[in-house]
Parts: sequence; C-alpha cells; structure tokens
Amino acid sequence: MVEVLLSFSGYAWGMLHDLAALKAVPRVKPYLLAMSALGHSFAFFGLLRRSSRFNPPPALRALCMLLAPLSWAAMFYSIMVEIPFRKGWVDEGHTDQIVTDGTYALARHPGVIWFTFALFTSAIAARSRRLLLAAPFMVAGDVMHVAFQERVVLVEVFGDAYRTYQRTTPFLIPTPSSLAKFVRTVGRRER
Repeated sequence: MVEVLLSFSGYAWGMLHDLAALKAVPRVKPYLLAMSALGHSFAFFGLLRRSSRFNPPPALRALCMLLAPLSWAAMFYSIMVEIPFRKGWVDEGHTDQIVTDGTYALARHPGVIWFTFALFTSAIAARSRRLLLAAPFMVAGDVMHVAFQERVVLVEVFGDAYRTYQRTTPFLIPTPSSLAKFVRTVGRRER
C-alpha cells in the first residue's frame, strides 16, 4: 500500500526533525515538521478515501464516531501543547525542560497511545477496511520512531533527568502508578 509507505515517510521526516533539533541545525525544523505532517496526512486520507467499507455494529461505530475526534485532540494536546510547540517543534535547537507530568506521567510517549486509538476508532467510524488493516503498521512505525527518540535523542538532550524518567514512567503501556500520577497532574505543570 502506497499510503503505508507515505506514513513511513512521515516517520523518516520526523526522525530527521529530531536529528536537526539535536544538532541545532538552523531553520530546518519547520520544514521537516511540515514534511512529516504531509506524509502522515496523505497516508491517512488516502486510506480513508480509497477503501472498501465494512459494517461494524452500529453502537460500536457510534462510540468510535465520538472517540475518534477525542483521540486526535488528545494526541494534539500531548504533542503540541504539553511540549511547548514553538520551542519543541519550530525554533532552533530543542526544548530545555523535560515534560514528566500530565499525559507524560501516563507514559513517556502518550502520543503513541492517542494515535493508536485515533487510527482504530477512525477506521471503525469511517468503516474503512484499508485504514483498519494499515493501522497496525502505522502504529508500529510510530513505536519505531519513539524508540529511535529514546535511544538517540532524548537521553542526549536531557541526560540523567531522562534516565530517571525512564525508570519511573512506562514507555507506552500505563501502569496503576503512572495512571495515578496522570490523574494528579493532568492540566497542571509541576515545573
């Protein structure tokens, strides 16, 4: 599927964005961010548009029609609001403070959680067989991207603070203690 390759190009552009932030390459980050977003957007909408339909139970489809936009909004909030957008995604260099509260108390990469929910609920809400079949591959690409960030970028940027965060907060799957910290800190900054 061409769309899955487009999605993987979005991850590749995202990795280049991460490297540009790490190496403080001036004025490149916004363009790499735009290329990443375009790869993901063309993949998503291509999968929705050129798809045969399936018939999920009406109650499940109705629930997913509610959960899909909420999942996309949660992903946007985690990635673009909790991490200050301009400093994290556009300006030269990288953010200087690690985010460990709010959705980042739930897991070190909450965007992957929300992205997973968003893809599957969108596929069911739209009855898109192709998106439903492609979603596991797209999620796998996202997991590979954040694993790259863990190994190459985040420890380099935040050092011991990130190593401590790795020991206290799960990678992707929330635990009871991370869920409790999330509930205590959501919407509040601990810094």
